[in-house]
Amino acid sequence: MIKYIISNNINNILIRLLPQLSELTYINSTSPEVLLKIEGLDHSLINYEFSNNLQQMVGVINRDTIVIENLSKYNLDEFSLVQLFKKLGDIKQCYIVDNRKIGFIELLCDEVVTV
Repeated sequence: MIKYIISNNINNILIRLLPQLSELTYINSTSPEVLLKIEGLDHSLINYEFSNNLQQMVGVINRDTIVIENLSKYNLDEFSLVQLFKKLGDIKQCYIVDNRKIGFIELLCDEVVTV
């Protein structure tokens, strides 16, 4: 299940979403500061991964639950994006939280929510 959440306030979405999940890999291209500010979040259950390209991101997907922040910030070449979504298709739960809606990503997801 791949859920694409589009919001102008990503931090609020993460504050509500992350404490509900157990043992997850959180992937983004910046620092994990938002994770430190979330009350009730068990940091020992989170595998934080920094990624600056889609190829690198594919290599760090290794848990049943994945949260990817701001996928639209990456260089979204179609080949790498398809490879990423093939890998995400094997994952139990994947949440892509972004502030921009991208039609191609929308087509590859099971559910799209705009908040």
